[in-house]
Amino acid sequence: MNPYRLTYLLSLILLMLTSCGSDSGTASSLMDELEQAIKDRPVYAKQREDRISQLKDELWKQSADSMKFDIYAKLLDEYKCYNVDSALSYASRRLDMSRKLGRPELVTHARLDEAEVLQSSGMYVEALDILRSIPRDSVPDYLSWFYGHLTRNIYSKLTDYTLRAADKARYQAVVDSFTQDYIKTLDPGSLTYALVVADRNNKAGRFAESVKLLEPYVGNDKYTVHEQAICACVLGFAYKGVGDMAKAKECFTRSAISDMRSAVKDHMSITQLAMILYEEGDFKCAHEFLQLSLGDAIQSNSQQRLAEIRLVLPEITAVYYESLHDRQRVQNGFIIAISVMLLVLAVAAVLLRRQERCARVAAKALERANKKMRRLNDNLNKSNADLKDANHEIAENAYIKEEYIARYMDICSAYIEKYDSQRKHWLKLLTGRKFDELHDELKSTEMVNDELRQFYENFDATFLHLFPTFVEDFNMLLNEDSQYVPKADGTLNTEMRIFALIRLGISDSVKIAQFLRVSVSTVYNYRTRVRGRAVGDRDKVEDELMKIGAQAYSEV
Repeated sequence: MNPYRLTYLLSLILLMLTSCGSDSGTASSLMDELEQAIKDRPVYAKQREDRISQLKDELWKQSADSMKFDIYAKLLDEYKCYNVDSALSYASRRLDMSRKLGRPELVTHARLDEAEVLQSSGMYVEALDILRSIPRDSVPDYLSWFYGHLTRNIYSKLTDYTLRAADKARYQAVVDSFTQDYIKTLDPGSLTYALVVADRNNKAGRFAESVKLLEPYVGNDKYTVHEQAICACVLGFAYKGVGDMAKAKECFTRSAISDMRSAVKDHMSITQLAMILYEEGDFKCAHEFLQLSLGDAIQSNSQQRLAEIRLVLPEITAVYYESLHDRQRVQNGFIIAISVMLLVLAVAAVLLRRQERCARVAAKALERANKKMRRLNDNLNKSNADLKDANHEIAENAYIKEEYIARYMDICSAYIEKYDSQRKHWLKLLTGRKFDELHDELKSTEMVNDELRQFYENFDATFLHLFPTFVEDFNMLLNEDSQYVPKADGTLNTEMRIFALIRLGISDSVKIAQFLRVSVSTVYNYRTRVRGRAVGDRDKVEDELMKIGAQAYSEV
């Protein structure tokens, strides 16, 4: 099998398996840029046509022959790489105008322009005839470089296309001679100098020297788009000579982009790019680029470019159409495979539908069982939660009762001793007939107040022993500017005692008022005030209060 055909088949199968719908050659941004430039060719062509139309308008407005001669030169430059027939036409008109002006140097210039158009179109014999008809010593100094440049280019092309070794050597000797003379007239820092030297190096096989020489010039906006295209093209041949096909492809792509943007029809780069893509197995892009180049060569009537394209077009076209047939065969194979898969899937779908019906019946039964199980689990969880709350409440109450009973026994014992001591004191006063002193003591409330103070101190100490973080936790329920600060550690104020009693489960305001010896309205006002200062929901302050210390008692 043809190796290109095998490469194509393998790459095609790989692309289909990986569902990658683009050609490998269009992956790089430069190829994308080239494709966009090709799409925009009508825009660039219109820009050139507009310039040509403007020059023609200027031509018709001019009456001076010398001005017409200059405009013919500008039109010739526009048509050189765009349309050979039109370029020849304006070269002929320029030659006629130079003869009319009667200036020999202008006639020589016009004839050299005509020779340049002929050699660029591939008519080397005709161009060489014109050069031979011009005595070299009659060429003005300012045109000597042009004469040498044309002679060198024509013989260089003849060297490329001649078949006999003797002729090739003879032509190359002429090329070397004129190249040497031509280089002497150029500025070593100019792009033209770099291009001529690089072309000479390429011809001599010194490709690495050409790469080193031209690399600084590529992509330099200092030069025109057409100059950048020529530079990238020559550098592409150098890279191709050193075997770096990736760099050669990049340079030819850049050159082709510049060719598209400068709207030239006579271009070499895209043909070279097509050949590289062909070697890479991208037959589609290679064929499309060659067809584009062929169409431009036909339109511009560039015989030189047509000859180059005819050398490679038949092979690339044959392989391209063969690849299309291979693609079609592969696609047909995939269609058959997909059809078989669809049939299998249809049978599987019928079987799955039957199983689905059975699964739905089982799923409904399972769903009913799950719902029943969830209800039972919910009930069990609720019962467990209620039991846990009850256990917690029992543990808390038991612990609180234990603490208060112990404290109650201590207080009762202390009161019995205190009352016995007071009884003995009063009996002593009575026996000693100190009735006035006895009367004053019985009338005074100081003893009651002392007993209340001691009672509240005992309550505060017992409560804070049971709930040591009560003050801090209670303040966390209130706004920062409304928090309570006890007068002394281990004590509570009246408001905090109200909420301490609520934490102990005494929520009746009447009982709280009796315990604290305040009015019921005072208790109500304190409870309302605290709810108004709550950080969160005011209606849930007392619910949150009941959670203070709950974790500690759940672990008791």
